[in-house]
Amino acid sequence: MERAIGFAPFYWVDYNDGMRIFLSSLTVVIIGLLLAGCGGAVINSPNGTAVAQVSTPIPLVPRATLPPTWTPTDTPSPEPPTATPTKTVTPSLTPTLSAETICAAFEPIHNLALTSGRLRYFGWDNVVTIFASTPATEAKIQLTFQPVRAGEGFGVELPGGEQVVIQIPLKRLGKPGQYDWTLRVQSESYGELCTQSGTFVLTGSESTRADEREMR
Repeated sequence: MERAIGFAPFYWVDYNDGMRIFLSSLTVVIIGLLLAGCGGAVINSPNGTAVAQVSTPIPLVPRATLPPTWTPTDTPSPEPPTATPTKTVTPSLTPTLSAETICAAFEPIHNLALTSGRLRYFGWDNVVTIFASTPATEAKIQLTFQPVRAGEGFGVELPGGEQVVIQIPLKRLGKPGQYDWTLRVQSESYGELCTQSGTFVLTGSESTRADEREMR
């Protein structure tokens, strides 16, 4: 015999089964009513049992308040140090010496000339020695050898303003013969000054021969 109890159909079998079905249906109905009041929905299952579908609201998360934007403060750069002008020392101008003063101080010592005025002879192994100085750096000392006959000459230039000593092997002239020599000061201001000159003979033999006295 089929009876309707509550809101759901039941098949009456016996008391215990009926009570279980009744209580189960009643519980489902009550839950469904409660959920319907809370915005839920009741869905009938295929076997006739009401099933509640619950919509759980998602709580809103409050938006975090961002900190205010930090704006860096411009720090003024220190001004570069001011250069202190340095006083320029102007060198004092050295007065230019006169030509007479330069020649008066130019007193070379050498072995090129004979006081007797005779012709000087040198052996192939001899050297010319010169001691000289000038009172100014711009006044240099020049020594030249020039063959009397055709040929290439030879010369040296020595610094001025100091005492100089030089020895020149005469074999550097290249060949025996008669040579004119010139010793002078070459000035940037006056040109050639204080010229001394003479002639000598360079023999092709060593100075140990019988004419050695004339060669030295």
